[in-house]
Amino acid sequence: MAKGDVKITLDVDGKPLELTKKQAKGLEKQLDKTGKSAASADRQLKGAARASSNTTKNFSKMSQGISGGLVPAYATLAASLFAAGAAFRFLQDAADLRVLLQGQQSAAMATGIAMNSLSKSLQRATANQITFQEASQAAAIGLAAGLSRDQLDDLAEGANIVSKILGRNVPDSFNRLIRGATKAEPELLDELGIVLRLKTATEEYGKMIGVSAEKLTAYQRTQAVTLDITKQIDERFGALNELVGDNENQFNQLAVTLDELVNKLKIFSAAVGEPVARFLNDNILAAASAMGLFAASIIRSVVPSYEDMKQKSIEATKIQEAGF
Repeated sequence: MAKGDVKITLDVDGKPLELTKKQAKGLEKQLDKTGKSAASADRQLKGAARASSNTTKNFSKMSQGISGGLVPAYATLAASLFAAGAAFRFLQDAADLRVLLQGQQSAAMATGIAMNSLSKSLQRATANQITFQEASQAAAIGLAAGLSRDQLDDLAEGANIVSKILGRNVPDSFNRLIRGATKAEPELLDELGIVLRLKTATEEYGKMIGVSAEKLTAYQRTQAVTLDITKQIDERFGALNELVGDNENQFNQLAVTLDELVNKLKIFSAAVGEPVARFLNDNILAAASAMGLFAASIIRSVVPSYEDMKQKSIEATKIQEAGF
């Protein structure tokens, strides 16, 4: 033993344990590190369990345990997948809009009815409470069932009136009125305060055109139901609507305005993106390569986290070995 060195003897379970001064200092350092680690773990557990007195401390403590390792890696992976999925859904919607607009042009050429103009007319009838696509779908269903442009406008205006009085969603009310008129389903109209009695509606319409209710065609029955619906809306809600006046949902109108801006972006995106999608559809190898590049970009963002964990593990091992 060197001069000036201190020798410490400890009794552990009846067996002597001798430590030099240098070894004792190493043990002291290691115990100090262990204490700090235990304190850190205690803070993290308290944060996760929300055991601290306020939310800020809980978040601070919990963040100390997630600043490295698997959590950031998983967050990076989830964010990348979410962004890719959102972009893909946006392009899908853009393609749907492009198909809708082309379908309206073809229908206009075949029937002479400007579907695009009709859809915008329905939007105006609801005081811009429905989007262009919602109006287009309703217009297509109504025209297929034999409803005229004026009848569709009346139903759109009626949907806005009913919604203001009953505090309902305009697109849902308009959809119920369209389906109720074309399918003659009373249960769709009950929630709007409209009681449809098919027999009464067809009999009254038959008297108007001089035909018995039993001999009405499918088109005439649709006309009878539509007339009865618009009549009830006017009788039940017309006077109340005059008292309510212009009381539109401004946020719905803002949503429609923003929807028009997004639709312009969708049209441009479809023009640019669909040729790429068509190329990938026709070339399997190219599609596989594109998927591989996307996967590689995500893996590169995640792998460094595992390397960092590995490096920290090596450093911790070295510290433990140096302590003794």
